[in-house]
Amino acid sequence: MKKTIIWSAVIVVLLVIVFIIIRNTNNPTDNKTKAAEQLYTSLGCGTCHGSDLSGTEKGPALKDLSEYWTRDYLVMYLNNTTAFIDSSRMVKYQGKYKGFIMPSYDTVDVDELQMLADYLVKQ
Repeated sequence: MKKTIIWSAVIVVLLVIVFIIIRNTNNPTDNKTKAAEQLYTSLGCGTCHGSDLSGTEKGPALKDLSEYWTRDYLVMYLNNTTAFIDSSRMVKYQGKYKGFIMPSYDTVDVDELQMLADYLVKQ
């Protein structure tokens, strides 16, 4: 009987340990989201687009971007914003956000731009 109680206790302890490990294991998707949010912050995107992506007087909101942008198209834009300067949407934004220019992020690693674009088109 004592062996049964001991084995039962061992099994319960092992199950608790497994539960704790599973609960504390980071989800890779969460890690990518956190990394993208940190990149958004470190690049200063929130200064113009808001820390919550809702926009400011300096730049438009970045929610529902998938309506206008694909991930790859957004990466091309971020890498070379001046190439898009004459597009109808950008001309509209130039009128609305006078004096504010979207910088190009051509010095940022393309993998990071892809991660940021993935994050933004999902908002």
